[in-house]
Amino acid sequence: MQSARATVYLDHAASTPLDEEVLQAMLPHLRAEHANPSALHAPGVSARRALEAARERVLAAVSSRPGQLVFTSGGTEANNLAVLGFARARPGGQIVCSAVEHPSVARAAQAAAAEARRPCARVQVDRDGRLDLEHLAAALSKKTVLVALIHGQNEIGVLEPIAEAAALVRRLAPRAHLHVDAVQSFGKVRLDGIAAAADSLSLSAHKVHGPKGAGALVFFGGARPGPLLHGGGQEGGLRSGTENVAAIAGFGRAAELARQSLPEQEPRLARLLARVTAAFAALPGARLLGGNAPRLPTIAAAVLEGARGEILQHHLEELGFVIGTGSACHARSGAISATFEAIGLSPEQARSVARVSLARSTTEAQVERFLEELPGAVQHVRELVR
Repeated sequence: MQSARATVYLDHAASTPLDEEVLQAMLPHLRAEHANPSALHAPGVSARRALEAARERVLAAVSSRPGQLVFTSGGTEANNLAVLGFARARPGGQIVCSAVEHPSVARAAQAAAAEARRPCARVQVDRDGRLDLEHLAAALSKKTVLVALIHGQNEIGVLEPIAEAAALVRRLAPRAHLHVDAVQSFGKVRLDGIAAAADSLSLSAHKVHGPKGAGALVFFGGARPGPLLHGGGQEGGLRSGTENVAAIAGFGRAAELARQSLPEQEPRLARLLARVTAAFAALPGARLLGGNAPRLPTIAAAVLEGARGEILQHHLEELGFVIGTGSACHARSGAISATFEAIGLSPEQARSVARVSLARSTTEAQVERFLEELPGAVQHVRELVR
């Protein structure tokens, strides 16, 4: 029976609720201001101004480094534009990515390698999910043309050593373009250092209280990716198709709010997450994923031996709590993620992962309510499957 109390949503790594201020920024473009931003009449010019204002807001939320930004339909398209676009712009040569990439990077890298019959190296990680820098160094060469690395790992929350990896890329693979998947870390931690090290970053609006259907590829320097879509030449010829002005306006406002609130929210969320990780660690038969590695202040995941993740998820939902069991991209397929394999989880362990993810909208009271119910819920599920 569903709890009469309000549901506590703790699956923000999958998606965040739309901020009311973001909705207000979108509404004019869903109603009266409906013109095509490529049109030359006054309503079209107004739409173009809204689009360009959002572009400036998102760029400002990334870093102070000057860059170019292409709006996309989300993080997946941004990653595909980066991996396929920059690989195609550099015929021949090797592609390198890590073993814990999001599928939109890993599968795009495989596709780019297959279509040009070029090698694609997969760099190992340690037991905590952190990039093995020695293995990365061994994989790099002067023939490497593209390196794609995740920053904030979406399933276990680990922050990858991008600055150290970038130094290796610059020294050992000077021709390579370094793309960083910053979808999970954008708006959660400062990205100035990452933006200074990378050649491009991918972002997504719905991970920072913005709308689904909007994302961006930010790139620096003179290099440009080849387009995936051909048509009217919007977004500087890199992403043809009429821009989703309402979603982009929302993205701009969401990015602005994330930037403004980051100094307060990052330490607050880190404190709340520390309570969650301590609670996970205190459970019998639990293994906290990511160990003591640096992590996002928003994601904690653990293997809870004997408590199948899907069953625990449904039981907690009956109690009024929504959590994740790993990446939402794998939830419906039932497949074991490459990340869980890379950190050495058995199939049974991978099916016993619980993931809690926080956001700006998460309150201390919500976390406390969840932590009160968690031990009993885990024990209940373990007894069910004995």
